[in-house]
Amino acid sequence: MDRLFENETRLRILSVLLAVALWFGVMSSQNPDQARTVYGIELVVEGLDPSLAVYSVQPRTVDVTFSGPPDFLQTLSMDDIRATVDLSGAGPGEVTRPITVIPVSGRLRVLRMSPQYVTVRVEQRLEKTVPVELRTRGQPLADYVIENPTVSAEQATISGARSLVERVDHVVADVSVAGIQSTIAHSVPLLPVDSGGRPVEADFPQALVIEPATVQVTVPVVYMPRKAVPVQARLQGQPAQGFEIGNIEIEPAEVTVRARDEDLLGELEFLQTESIDIEGLDHTVTREAGLALPDGVITADGRRTVRVTVEVRPARGQRSTGSAAGGAG
Repeated sequence: MDRLFENETRLRILSVLLAVALWFGVMSSQNPDQARTVYGIELVVEGLDPSLAVYSVQPRTVDVTFSGPPDFLQTLSMDDIRATVDLSGAGPGEVTRPITVIPVSGRLRVLRMSPQYVTVRVEQRLEKTVPVELRTRGQPLADYVIENPTVSAEQATISGARSLVERVDHVVADVSVAGIQSTIAHSVPLLPVDSGGRPVEADFPQALVIEPATVQVTVPVVYMPRKAVPVQARLQGQPAQGFEIGNIEIEPAEVTVRARDEDLLGELEFLQTESIDIEGLDHTVTREAGLALPDGVITADGRRTVRVTVEVRPARGQRSTGSAAGGAG
């Protein structure tokens, strides 16, 4: 009886296995394997000594043709494929290594790939800290002014291939303020530049790494209407005995100012310079004089000084005496 039961169990298991094999056979005949090529798969380097960095990988991508069931191929994406280059044991200089491609699904096979090998340039790794510079482009809407923009980080760490890192002088957070009329806050990527402000570009992403890669930039904008007002020179002291003040020329004679308080701006009729000392002068002088700006008032172009020429000439009585004496002679 036991032998009969054992035989029946074996027959049932065999029947199930045959049914599964038959199903796979039918499915394979109805859905034969197909091929699909995925282009431009980014290469990932592995196994490199931590004291080294990759400067370049040529080429940077690989094209791979896969074989497998149509439903797997149709849904295949870049995230499903890993293309690596093993740099174990590599030192500074150029090395040529094979590419390894692993699909996420075991039902896919690699038929061919192009290229099969890549050339990698390896350098010593360098790390340094550089300042972060905020750079704004454009101008806000008319009568709006940028006021004390801020960046979330004052410094950034640059690491990677020595020859690239050595060229980086600072990093720039570049943000457009063209046409804005309210405070903006953006996450801005940092751009490495050299001492001349030119971008330092890397052919391979890991060749030049910035930490943090982005910063938060806040640009406050306030409404400040403008008004053009004349400038007056404020003189202190008296010229030398027998001399007097003649013409006073101011360049520019008029400046444009801004203020948040429209009433304050409306009441402002002119600007004065800071005091210009003319005590004891007996000749014409030209001075750079600071503008005495009332609290809450700024110049539209950031100007802080004007050029003042003060004519100092003989007093009228002295000139008459001098003319008479000359005639008599």
